[in-house]
Amino acid sequence: MNEVENREELKKKYSKQIVVEILILLINIILYILYIYLTELNTNPIVSILIIVFLFLFVGGFLLKRRKQKGLYSQLFPTKEDKIKRERRRRKLMEDITSDIQSEKIKAHEPVSLDFNYGKSFIKTCSHCGMVHPSFAKKCSNCGKPLP
Repeated sequence: MNEVENREELKKKYSKQIVVEILILLINIILYILYIYLTELNTNPIVSILIIVFLFLFVGGFLLKRRKQKGLYSQLFPTKEDKIKRERRRRKLMEDITSDIQSEKIKAHEPVSLDFNYGKSFIKTCSHCGMVHPSFAKKCSNCGKPLP
């Protein structure tokens, strides 16, 4: 039964799309004829193009307008069915969030290895006077003794 209903809905949807496409084609033909008529009357081409574009957008807007938009009142004050759907979505989202948090907690308590391999130090300190030097220095600039 569901497949048959889905097929019927698809047929209705595609038939509406075909009707809209045919109407747009007819409107384009009518506007082209209007453009030719305006050019024969020696009107400015820019003005005639602007008139054609305005008419196309004006008429095309009614054909391509979304009809499933809810009104402002129904958006502010949803019906019981809408409230139930919204609550289901909220519960599912909360379940997803809690499952993600639990999986993160499990990952957070895994043992961590503390075996670090430290690289060569960037600084050296003189063992005699305590002066800090870059790692490439050979002698202490303060006391003149060799660095370790």
